[in-house]
Amino acid sequence: MDQWQQLPDLPGVYFFYGAGDRLLYVGKSIRLRQRVRSYLRAGGGHSTQTERLKFEAQTVQVKTTGSELAALLLENRLIKEHLPPFNRAQRRWRHYPFLRLDLSDPFPRLEVTRNLTEDGAEYYGPYRDRPYLLGMVKQLSVLLGLRTCAGLEAIQQGCLLDQMDRCSAPCRGWISSDDYRARLEQVRNLLTGAAVPDLFAQLAARMDQAAAQEHYEQAARWRDQMGTLQHFVDHQRWRKHQVVLDACVIQPSAKPGECQVFWIQGGRLAESQTYTAPPHRHTLARYQTPSPPMYRLPQHQLDEFHLIATWLYRNQQAPEVIWLQEPNAEARIGERIEMALKMPPSRP
Repeated sequence: MDQWQQLPDLPGVYFFYGAGDRLLYVGKSIRLRQRVRSYLRAGGGHSTQTERLKFEAQTVQVKTTGSELAALLLENRLIKEHLPPFNRAQRRWRHYPFLRLDLSDPFPRLEVTRNLTEDGAEYYGPYRDRPYLLGMVKQLSVLLGLRTCAGLEAIQQGCLLDQMDRCSAPCRGWISSDDYRARLEQVRNLLTGAAVPDLFAQLAARMDQAAAQEHYEQAARWRDQMGTLQHFVDHQRWRKHQVVLDACVIQPSAKPGECQVFWIQGGRLAESQTYTAPPHRHTLARYQTPSPPMYRLPQHQLDEFHLIATWLYRNQQAPEVIWLQEPNAEARIGERIEMALKMPPSRP
């Protein structure tokens, strides 16, 4: 495959074909020529799958997109559509885990689930790492004494967690519904990225007490727990910002004199448009309606949600990203489209 020398060094999607023009692999890059060349480099420390791809691939084709975001979206759609054999990880819809709180229960528990249903419960997510999520549920439940059992009716004399002082034991009537809800409110604050100073102060006091008693290993565990919890809160703040993202992304197209406009609502692509001339006027009303709840999203849209929301978070300060809640957003969109039409196709 010597075609790489003629490939453009622009953002886009590349396709490896085998015998009989069978599509083997779809990838994306902001520099197509450089990326394709990396597959052909000898002694590059490639994985076994990449070495197999190099052996079976006979031709390579590319499609320029003009921008990284367009390449991300096109790659995701084409992989799901054609199911290339070397895109094993990306061609499956991921069943992302969510955190669930059923507030209709007098003593709700924090659960991990992959099933989203319109049952009145609160869902937080999606997440990627289920083992990490299970660990956080365990840590928060023990820290605040939340129950972890499936039902209170089957427990009469408490359980092992109750005996270890790791549960507030609502099954034995040792905590009122109001006091339990107060603890649950701390969990909800954590899940929405809000500050929970009382909880961190409690952990710091336990750490200091253990250190004063020269229980240094226990103090270190409290310290590590504080760090883990702080990381989780920071991540939840980022996630909260993701799910309310309403933005307009304006970038040059693959063709000179064109630009692409991506309308993003709630971290998801609502519409994409191509312009060859500035529009007379933009109205944002159609993109400012509330986004559908996460549990109403079909599973395939969650993959795209992750792609778009992560890209927006990384590029939130970029000039081509205009937040729809900002003042004068309509005027800025028109100005940015005029500017993008005069720019050459995007280069890294």
